[in-house]
Amino acid sequence: MRRNIVLMLALCAFLASGLAYAFEPFPPVGAGGPTGATGAVGATGATGVTGATGPAGGATGATGPSGPTGPTGPTGSTGNNGVTGATGPTGPTGPTGPTGPTGATGPGGQINAGAAVDANNCTSACTALYSFSVPGNTLGATGGMRLTVVGQEVNTTTATSIEFLVKFGGTTFCDTGSNLGNLANSSTATPFRIDVTIINTATNAQGIHCALFQGSNQASGWNNMTPGSSGALNLFQNNGTIDTTTAQTLSVTVVFGAASASTHAKTQGATLDPL
Repeated sequence: MRRNIVLMLALCAFLASGLAYAFEPFPPVGAGGPTGATGAVGATGATGVTGATGPAGGATGATGPSGPTGPTGPTGSTGNNGVTGATGPTGPTGPTGPTGPTGATGPGGQINAGAAVDANNCTSACTALYSFSVPGNTLGATGGMRLTVVGQEVNTTTATSIEFLVKFGGTTFCDTGSNLGNLANSSTATPFRIDVTIINTATNAQGIHCALFQGSNQASGWNNMTPGSSGALNLFQNNGTIDTTTAQTLSVTVVFGAASASTHAKTQGATLDPL
């Protein structure tokens, strides 16, 4: 206890002396002297040790959305052509086209050959001595053709009339009519030959000449011959307007006044040739 009192008294004495000093009047301050020159800068100190690297930053953020496409720029100039590529394989052959029209027959070649015919026991419905469908365009615009039919007339019964007709394209151009007279009863055959010449002046216009040769017993003139008379050449001419660009039938027929198995007009054959 005494100790505490001593300490407190000592503290009070200390405080009292301090207060007395604090309130003691300061002596007057003299005028300040001039500021001295600044001293030289000291040398830079050594660099300190680099501190440890801080922790890594966060992960890279997600890519933002693409912006709108800008306008198309002008087209650049055309580049040079590249080298030609290799030729591809040939394709399959196409179907064959339709056959074109038959061309005109060239000179020198036979157009048709007729077989031997025996027309008998008939009147107007006898077997044709010659018949052939001439192909279209065979004659062209100015071509021609000649038909020759050779044969024999035979009659071993009552005398009867005989008539020859030439048709082209369904039109009769030469007809002897009944003016040849009668074919007499005879065991001797009478030879005959018929020539028909057709020449185009256009594809649908032609001249037609018919000639009849008989061996005997015939008078003069195509329409006035009598079988059995002296031999003669008989010629007849006509004009036609048959369109030869299409097929047309050329025929020679015979007509007897009476039907008999003993009356014949026999051909040895026929030939149709170009001119």
